[in-house]
Amino acid sequence: MDAFSSASAHDLLEAIASKAEDTSRWLKILGVINIIIGVMYLVVLIGALYIWLGVLLYQAGNAAHSPSPADLVRMLDKLRLFFLTQVVLFALALLFIVAVLLIAVLTGSLFTAFDPSTLTV
Repeated sequence: MDAFSSASAHDLLEAIASKAEDTSRWLKILGVINIIIGVMYLVVLIGALYIWLGVLLYQAGNAAHSPSPADLVRMLDKLRLFFLTQVVLFALALLFIVAVLLIAVLTGSLFTAFDPSTLTV
């Protein structure tokens, strides 16, 4: 049996608010890191997405400072959107890699890239 099974709703809210506030600093740091990465990637256009993800994390960090239930819900919603976007980006990257490997195998270019007879000395 955990410590929160007999706790009141108020106690649970206080515990959640406390943990959210502890997390706030790290959310903001990770948000700034994502924004910096986004600025560096702006040349490739994916940087705008990283900047947006960084802003989401920073906003979640700001919302975590408040013990109000509405701000905690806002924080969790920002985190949900961040994680959902990360999963979609990962899935798209994985599909891209599989497609490139499939095209390489089907065209035979993967095998000629490692053909020692094509090496020039």
